[in-house]
Amino acid sequence: MTKLISSSLSLVATCLLAATLAACGGGGGSATAPHPASSVTVAGIAATGAPLSGTVKLSDSSYPTKTASAQINQDGTFSLNVDGLKAPFILMAVDASGNSWYSFAKEPGVANINPLSNLAVAVAAGATDMRALADLYADHNIADMQGIANTIPRAFTDITSSLGPLLSLYGAASSDPLVSPYTVNKQGLDGLFDQVAINISEGKVSVTRKDTQVTIFSAPVGNITSGAVDTASMPIPSHYYMPGNAVLTLKLQGDLPQGTLVKNISISVRLPYGITVLTTAAEGNAKVYAPSCSQCHPYDTTKPDNISTLYGSNLPALFKTPHQGVTLSSDQLDILTAYFESLTNPQQALTADVNTAIPIGAATGSNVYPAPSLSATNNILNITMSSLTGFGTGDFITIRCIAPSPSLVTATTAASFSVTASSFYSDIYKNQKLKGLAVVPTALVYPIMEGKQDYDSLCAGCHTLDPSDSVITPTLYDKTALLPGIFKTAHHRVTLTAGQLDNLTAYLDAYYLGQQIPVPAE
Repeated sequence: MTKLISSSLSLVATCLLAATLAACGGGGGSATAPHPASSVTVAGIAATGAPLSGTVKLSDSSYPTKTASAQINQDGTFSLNVDGLKAPFILMAVDASGNSWYSFAKEPGVANINPLSNLAVAVAAGATDMRALADLYADHNIADMQGIANTIPRAFTDITSSLGPLLSLYGAASSDPLVSPYTVNKQGLDGLFDQVAINISEGKVSVTRKDTQVTIFSAPVGNITSGAVDTASMPIPSHYYMPGNAVLTLKLQGDLPQGTLVKNISISVRLPYGITVLTTAAEGNAKVYAPSCSQCHPYDTTKPDNISTLYGSNLPALFKTPHQGVTLSSDQLDILTAYFESLTNPQQALTADVNTAIPIGAATGSNVYPAPSLSATNNILNITMSSLTGFGTGDFITIRCIAPSPSLVTATTAASFSVTASSFYSDIYKNQKLKGLAVVPTALVYPIMEGKQDYDSLCAGCHTLDPSDSVITPTLYDKTALLPGIFKTAHHRVTLTAGQLDNLTAYLDAYYLGQQIPVPAE
């Protein structure tokens, strides 16, 4: 597990933190935290899913203590002048609901204020609840502050270890919540803070989903490593799902008896944490609930049969006619229902999109039935495939996966996947079982990245991605629907294979939707 912070790295390295910071949560555009203009400022972002408003306060290690305060900007950025104050510093900001959030700076530099910085200070200080943190801010001495400075690196390590699966889901396992940049894109730390609440009360820390109030982690503050994330109850990241932004190829290898072909195969593939596939539940969230329902109907399992929350509602009856101007097709109603079912029963297997598993090579034309299912308990994808004509060894199927964040894209390879179970038959009725065969992951490619490379090498010389059309350099922005016709024959002596066309389409779609484009690992 990549550590959020190591003992060899200072909590704040002023000379190395010129990277911009961006506010998380709500609103448009990205914020840039003010980089300290000198060695006597502490600057950062105060946000808990959306930028905080009001005032940031700071208290130093002097006796008696000295303080500083600064207004939080609309985008969550702040900058405190600490000239004449003694490090280390403890910081506090108050949200619109009156809740206080804390952070810590070993020296002048960058210090963000967010739920994970708040938890780290509590763990490092041994604070059993928020009142204890308030008391610490109001009354501390140099010994208290030095103690936190010495223990907060270990606190971050323990937090990262304990919340590993959840952090990995958002591609935030290597992020340092004190100093790492994060942007308004529903990914990384921003996505995490948007969808979960981190609470400290009565000596325990609990992490709950904001949509269902289900607890997915709980442990004593003083022994946080004793807790474990309930992976079956983790939320579905709320950003737009781009199906197929990672394509895994599986190969059948081994010895087949002469003249024998495989006509039925069942496999179970464990996906790495954070990697998923497009499910009907995820589609219901991304395509129906989030854009059409969430503003008026916040989902709340604590209020059953309350029409204002949609929990327990009879959806077919509700949408029999347009509801508040919203009309749903039968397909939309099905995936919205699947989304709500996934929230009320997180242990269930989720039905995957029909294009999740696509037979290739000699297996092309095989039937994948029923639709693949993803176990919410252990992230295992189950696939059954049959073929009337049969196929032999070699690459036989691709799985279209989703990596919610660029950091997961660059950190995940084919070796990150494992086949946990498989069975093979030489007849579609599964009467004649075959032995001596195995399924192995052989390749993992990223169409968005591949498509960018094709665009840069084949298209960028004549076309731009500027939304404004130009006769001289016509744009390809929002023009993916035209690509099949353009490349039906050679276009300006450029010919694309079907795979290249798919990759270019994926890249242009991602660019149009404003998604971060992953950069290949060096």
